[in-house]
Amino acid sequence: MACRAEPSDRSELVNQLLYGEHYEVLESNERWLRIENALDAYQAWVPKEQFHDFQMDTSTVSVLTRAARILGPGKPSSWILLSPGSRLTKEEFQSVESTDKPDDANAAVPLSKHGILSLALSFLNSPYLWGGRSLWGIDCSGFAQVLFLCAGISLPRDAHEQALIGEKIPFELKKPLDLAFFSNQEGRIVHVGLILEGNAIIHASGKVRIDSLSEEGIIHSESGKRTHTLNHLTRLTL
Repeated sequence: MACRAEPSDRSELVNQLLYGEHYEVLESNERWLRIENALDAYQAWVPKEQFHDFQMDTSTVSVLTRAARILGPGKPSSWILLSPGSRLTKEEFQSVESTDKPDDANAAVPLSKHGILSLALSFLNSPYLWGGRSLWGIDCSGFAQVLFLCAGISLPRDAHEQALIGEKIPFELKKPLDLAFFSNQEGRIVHVGLILEGNAIIHASGKVRIDSLSEEGIIHSESGKRTHTLNHLTRLTL
């Protein structure tokens, strides 16, 4: 569900709610609701026609860790495509069909380190979308948030907030799954990516892509130019 900065269809997209995510309604007008996402306390406006008011025992809800589809309600029923990070009840998981590998382990189990890397690679070439958090459009901090959510770690929504989480790591000690943060000319954190083996980094910039990482920043794999300036690296406890 699209979340906007102001109560208008023309307003900037600032976030997305994935299937099954819940929120608190803070304010309403004729067509819009101002909400706070339970995951990260992010506030935005959503259209009333997409609002569903029902009670849910959140202790019975688990995070989907791969792309999948489930049968939607109603007759005739139809399939609903779901992106990783969606939240499903135990009953909904019974109708899950993977769009990737049907024989994978339980799609509700938090991902291992290897699983996070595999999930990150499954997003390759997904288009960049400011405020996006799904396979069909995602931004850099949404990418990091969804990956670690599927491993049982909740991160804030924006890169400058994510940069405050975890232990700072010297460049020479970097490992796969460390996060790299990048700053603009004013020193503000504006970008984040996930470190892979060697000097590679996967991040959302134009699309989800793999580029090279140096102590200065990201080196575009095609142009050879530096596109982002490195600020620091952090490591989360997995």
